[in-house]
Amino acid sequence: MKKAEGNAFWKHPRGWLRVIAATLIGLYLLAALFIIALRFVVLPHVNDYRDEISAYLSKTLKANVRIGEISPAWDTYWPKLTLKNVEISSDASPRALRVPEAEGDLDWSSIPR
Repeated sequence: MKKAEGNAFWKHPRGWLRVIAATLIGLYLLAALFIIALRFVVLPHVNDYRDEISAYLSKTLKANVRIGEISPAWDTYWPKLTLKNVEISSDASPRALRVPEAEGDLDWSSIPR
């Protein structure tokens, strides 16, 4: 009779294949859950965070940024944001730039960068 080894599972190729398959399925389900949460939980409430987004942009740009409205949408596979009545000003110029409407799409390939 053969003596049973504790690590026999890892030495057998099917053991590795099962672990790899389970990991890939888990990653796929995690990505799907992330996308569903983004589409149905986060995006509908993005306009509620308009002031926080404006404050972040003001700090980053070192100028006063005011956003009138943020409208989320979902275009096939990509989330899309439309910003309306965006004003960027500084202390020197009360109204340096006014953008009536700006749209942006999230490109999924930009996330790992």
